[in-house]
Amino acid sequence: MNLIFRKLKDSDDFDNLATLIYGVDPYCYRDIFGNLEKAKLVLKVLMNDERSTFYKDNYYCIEYDGQIVAIASFFFHFVSWEDGIIEDAFGKLNLAIPKSYYAVAKYFKEMYNYRSLGASTCQVCVKDEYQDKGVGSYLLQNILEIYGKQDIQLNVLTSNSKAIHLYKKYGFIIVNEHKDYAGLGQGEVTSYLMYRPGKQ
Repeated sequence: MNLIFRKLKDSDDFDNLATLIYGVDPYCYRDIFGNLEKAKLVLKVLMNDERSTFYKDNYYCIEYDGQIVAIASFFFHFVSWEDGIIEDAFGKLNLAIPKSYYAVAKYFKEMYNYRSLGASTCQVCVKDEYQDKGVGSYLLQNILEIYGKQDIQLNVLTSNSKAIHLYKKYGFIIVNEHKDYAGLGQGEVTSYLMYRPGKQ
């Protein structure tokens, strides 16, 4: 496969990008945006707002045959979650903020803002039809070529054995197993916090 690793462009299909980002976490992003159609609208605003954690410069992608088939975010450890930026995006579009938003926003602020390991956060999503083809591996390999000297953490569902295997292959270790956010009123799921120390 002729895979191209690159940053996002203004000319990219933002509906496709929003679908991939929405797929990174089936629980959190559903509760932030309400549904995929709202996510496509709101993410288009947020990805063009440099104050936002969803700003397009925080993402890398894999292009194959003219289509983006995988995406990875990379958030530096000093980036924090800001409710006002998300609320402004909903307001610009005259969309109601889902009731579930504030539950997941609380989770993000508690889970990611304190950066207990002092590590940056990476998230990866590969389209279903391109999994098991080396796409995720190629994406992660290129991310680590850029950021491999930094400490990196990520959160992965314990049930996602394919992703766990991939992360271990690239030097991530399991730090802990914890109860994780599964949606407003939906109880909890179990995730691993995984960590890769920076390599000088």
